[in-house]
Amino acid sequence: MLVDPGRGNHARFSKRMVGLGYAHSQSPPDNPDYLSAPFKGQILSYRRAAPANGVVPAG
Repeated sequence: MLVDPGRGNHARFSKRMVGLGYAHSQSPPDNPDYLSAPFKGQILSYRRAAPANGVVPAG
């Protein structure tokens, strides 16, 4: 899980992670009310599922 501050750089990283076999999702933070300025970023989440045969390739 990563916090993207909203500077426009996450797309290339996310595409690379998806290319490496990770599922990607993003969402706004749950409660940014405590911040003094609006939060423009997203919460990025990456998850790598185990293969159907249960064997993780060496890499």
